[in-house]
Amino acid sequence: VPLDVLADNAVTDLTELEGLVATTDLIPGEQVIASRFQTPAAVAAESRVEVPPEFLQVTIPLDPARAVGGRLVPGDRVAFIGSFAPFGLGGVEPGDDQALEEARDAIIVIESDDGQGQTQLALRTPASTHIIIHKLLITGIQVEQAPREAEDGTTLTVEFAPTGNLLITMAAGAEDVEKIIFTLEYGSVWLALEDADSPEPDTEIRTRENIYL
Repeated sequence: VPLDVLADNAVTDLTELEGLVATTDLIPGEQVIASRFQTPAAVAAESRVEVPPEFLQVTIPLDPARAVGGRLVPGDRVAFIGSFAPFGLGGVEPGDDQALEEARDAIIVIESDDGQGQTQLALRTPASTHIIIHKLLITGIQVEQAPREAEDGTTLTVEFAPTGNLLITMAAGAEDVEKIIFTLEYGSVWLALEDADSPEPDTEIRTRENIYL
C-alpha cells in the first residue's frame, strides 16, 4: 500500500506473529495490524467467564443434540432439564389403604404375586421430565472431535454439527451441582438456551398423565 495509508503497527514481516493468534476475524485485502494478535494465554485469560466465588464448577459430557446442537459458548445461560425413568420406592402393606391412597397421585402401583398366593404392591414413580435449574452459567465448552471440513478446500455453505460429545463446564451453587450430578448419574439431561433476562416459568413435572394437557 502507499506509505501515506500505511496503518500504524502494520506487520511487514510474518515472523513478528510467530506464536501469536488473531483476536479478530481477518478480512482478505486488509492490512495486518500487530495489535490484532495476542499470545494464546492472553486470549484464554480474556475469554474466561467470571464465576462468583461461592460457585462450584462441574463438567458433564453431552451429545450435541442435547446441548442446543453444539452452539453453546462460554457465558451462555441454559435451562437444565432432567428426565427420569420410573424409580422403585419399595413396598406397602396391602391393607394400609390410607397410605396407598395418599401415594396414588404421585406413584405407580404394580400388583404382583409373591409366589405364595399373597399380593404385593410395588411402588414406582412415573417417568418424568422437568426443568430442574434455570439460567445455569456455561463457563467452558470442549469438543471431543472437531466439525468436518470440505475436502476440496471450498467454503462450506452448510454448518456441520460436532461429531463427538461436548464436554460442558458449568458453574452453580453446591445444591445445584448435586442436582446436576444426580441427574447425570440416574437420569438423562437436556440443555435449552435461555436469555439471562427472560422470566422463569413455573411448570409442572411432566408425566404421561399430563403431557397431553
